[in-house]
Amino acid sequence: MKLFMMFLVLLLLPPMALAKDIQLFNADILGQPTSNEIKLLQNKKPNEVEPFTTLLNIRNGVYVAATIMYPEEVTFQEARDSLNRIYKNCEQLPLLRDREMAVWRVENKKYAVDLIQQEDKIRIMYIQFQSTKEITKNILKSSGADRDNCGNK
Repeated sequence: MKLFMMFLVLLLLPPMALAKDIQLFNADILGQPTSNEIKLLQNKKPNEVEPFTTLLNIRNGVYVAATIMYPEEVTFQEARDSLNRIYKNCEQLPLLRDREMAVWRVENKKYAVDLIQQEDKIRIMYIQFQSTKEITKNILKSSGADRDNCGNK
């Protein structure tokens, strides 16, 4: 029986030992003016996989969103586990069964985190919430309702 247990431990140990953590984006920059000095990523811990692409969205001189891409060596579950180390209580339950997408709403800091398996890469988006006034303004603008019949505002 002891031999069987040792074999089982050795069989299961390598996959657990190979699990990767990812270096996460520093979401504290969301809402900060672009004139401020920023630290783009959280401190890198040993063996964390770095992102290979980081894109920032800027609106009216303020950082409002970021898209972070990780290489194919990172699995969806590894990325989810890394995010849950920080945002576990914020993960939205209806999506827990979905293997290709997960969402966290960080209400106290007013942003959402969206994890998506995209082909062979992992994409994580951090998106600052918009105010209701801003959403209404954007809807009116995109629908043309903020213009008259001649296209004038």
